[in-house]
Amino acid sequence: MAYGANVGKQTYGKYLVRFRMDKGTGVKYAALLWPESERSYAFPAVVRSYREAARAAHAELYPAGRAWQAAWRRNPRLPLYGADGFHPSQLGTYLTALVVLAGLTHEPPINRPFRINRPGFRLTVSAARAKLLRDAAAEAIKASR
Repeated sequence: MAYGANVGKQTYGKYLVRFRMDKGTGVKYAALLWPESERSYAFPAVVRSYREAARAAHAELYPAGRAWQAAWRRNPRLPLYGADGFHPSQLGTYLTALVVLAGLTHEPPINRPFRINRPGFRLTVSAARAKLLRDAAAEAIKASR
């Protein structure tokens, strides 16, 4: 998922935070990520580290990891992690993209498509699951303001 150019990275605590710059607006941002699946207890530390990094870098922070948590509260069996237990599955990528796109456009994620057909990435999400993910993204964005 690359919506903008890499503009740097900084380590805060144990976490490396990568910053991007939106090509259209010039906004510097980071997407709050998530710990490895076997370290889900580390979510609070990841949130703190990303928040501190964004503050220090004068960047916006889009709460993708919080959206994952909100989605799991709705359905704990959602497969958001990929096979390696860290990188996102296609569904996790979709949820993360909803959050980043909402942050960049300042539009709620409610009316985003649930079929994506791009070179190298094809995904169809059921209407019910898409609604769950959009609601989770909206909850995380609202809570972060």
